[in-house]
Amino acid sequence: MTKGFDIPPDAVRVWRGYRANNVALQDFFAKLGTVFVPATVEMQIAAGLDGYVPSIPAGLPNKPDAVPDETAILFWDSQETYKDAFDTLAVRTYTLTHGPVYRPPSTAQFPVAFAGTVVSEMPYYLVDRPADWMHGKVTHLIGERSSTVEPDEFRTRLAAILSEIQRQNKVLGAIVCAGDDYLVYWELGDVEVSDGIAALKALLNWSHIFTPASTQIASGLWDAWPGMAISADTSLNLQFRRRWERQDRNGRPVAPCAVHVWRGYKAAGLSYPDFVSFLGGTFVPAALLLQPGAGLNAYIPSVTPGGGGGILPDQTALLFWADQQSYKNAYGTVAVRAYKGLHSRIFDEPPSKTGFPIPFSGSVEGEQPYYLFDRPTDWMLGSVRYFIGTRSTGQPEGDFLTAVSNWIAAYRKAPPLKVDGAIICAGSNYVVFWEHVSPGESSYNDSLDSLAKIATPHLSKTSETYTPPAGLWSQWPGIDLSVHNCINVQLDR
Repeated sequence: MTKGFDIPPDAVRVWRGYRANNVALQDFFAKLGTVFVPATVEMQIAAGLDGYVPSIPAGLPNKPDAVPDETAILFWDSQETYKDAFDTLAVRTYTLTHGPVYRPPSTAQFPVAFAGTVVSEMPYYLVDRPADWMHGKVTHLIGERSSTVEPDEFRTRLAAILSEIQRQNKVLGAIVCAGDDYLVYWELGDVEVSDGIAALKALLNWSHIFTPASTQIASGLWDAWPGMAISADTSLNLQFRRRWERQDRNGRPVAPCAVHVWRGYKAAGLSYPDFVSFLGGTFVPAALLLQPGAGLNAYIPSVTPGGGGGILPDQTALLFWADQQSYKNAYGTVAVRAYKGLHSRIFDEPPSKTGFPIPFSGSVEGEQPYYLFDRPTDWMLGSVRYFIGTRSTGQPEGDFLTAVSNWIAAYRKAPPLKVDGAIICAGSNYVVFWEHVSPGESSYNDSLDSLAKIATPHLSKTSETYTPPAGLWSQWPGIDLSVHNCINVQLDR
């Protein structure tokens, strides 16, 4: 997965909570710290919560009653993900705990795009692009409307400032909501106090600026612990492993001999646009959705831009299994047999080929895949670099395979730092190469550049980490492989 997860700007719940009259302030803090804040994270991650930034104005000196006692922005995969979360017992249970602690007019909504006017109690987003608020610097302004202006004038002036913030386009994200008597505003960006926040603050009688602190919850739902310390002025940006990050917390290393190396050639009577359309609409989604239940642990497909012209494969893929027997056993399942039946629709077999790699022993045999590091690795996690290229014009076939053999020997003699996996396959006219770098490590080295000296590159890039947005029974068009032509699929293993 790439660093961060870009959440649509309309997929955030904007919460303004008011402490119930019969709940003492210290009890309010205690309930937030022992139940509400940790439970918000621990009970909703698995349902699709992607970010949570709560702040506590309650108890601040001279805070007006009109200003909420707690604010929060809660990010989800999408609005639909949030709605679906109520199908789970965990989220229904968590939501019902609010009643005894908060009073009207406590509420939360999804924001709409700001278009120049402000309606009371309607949240807005100012920046219409995805962002990851968990891993950025957040500044939060909260305050009371100035007594020198009426509510309508307050919203008119507010709209003018928001329009200027939007026009300048200097922040990564901005969310706002105003009632008749209060304002809450969150900004994502590196500036300590931006010009926009300063202008908004000038509209307010009483105000406070929070800088949410990146905070992890050290314990889980079933651990005995007293909870978190919450008090006036607490503001947190909760750091947690989201559900797509929590899968396989320790990874699923696969032995290098247990990966099927696929090289597919488009059926002769099929146009390239139709080929890519079927790949993205059916073939690749079927591979990533039908096979994990049978033991597929990682899947890295690529499509050759413009097609291989019969010289190099039109589509390649690495498919990692627990072991070779696991792959063979998968054919005992209806799901895998159904997926394999799709191949004949779009590929010519031969020349399409697949097979397990063997260790490199000094020379390359045409169409035989090789692994260059003999250690188990989880290729789904971390970074994958990919190269496919053709034999240079005028270079004899035998010389080409010799050049590839020499390149492998040099690569193995001085392997790039942090690389823990590499797979290569060459035919008489092409070479295809994959390289894996451990999670959290830099993925750059000159291996792809050096390979380009012996083969003309057709695609040379770092694979895009791709999380499927839907399942087998969801309505979705599939993957646009003309855009996402080299992906590392984040499987639901």
